[in-house]
Amino acid sequence: MKDIFIRSLIAGCLGGLIYQMFVWVFYLFDLAKITPFQIGAYMLVKPGSDFTMIFNQLLGSVQHFSNSILIAFVIAAIAERIGLDHFILKGTALGGILYFIIYGVVGRYIIPVSLLQPDLVTSTIFLAGNLLYGLTVVSVLATLNKKMIT
Repeated sequence: MKDIFIRSLIAGCLGGLIYQMFVWVFYLFDLAKITPFQIGAYMLVKPGSDFTMIFNQLLGSVQHFSNSILIAFVIAAIAERIGLDHFILKGTALGGILYFIIYGVVGRYIIPVSLLQPDLVTSTIFLAGNLLYGLTVVSVLATLNKKMIT
């Protein structure tokens, strides 16, 4: 599959879905205090609105998947330069870098730290989720590239 947009779309959707499901499981067990959909809802709905409402979380899911696809596109562009050999290591490393850029730098300017990083457990779950996201995206890109070659 030669089209980088289609590969990024597929990889970003799968990576975003895996990431949301991973965090959501911990949210159901009351270990994570917030989910990516809720963070997306916080950014899209009117200030003071309840971002945990289902409709608001649906809006948040649009934001979450849009960002997942956009980031997958950047990862796909980087992967074309560095290659996809050792994709487990590269995917995990990119996921870790992504966590520190998004939650450590960029997110602090958009979302209050008390919401973005409510406690150490939630931050750790989000770190693991980002590692899983990076691994998923790079694995899907590697699989799609193999199909392109064969």
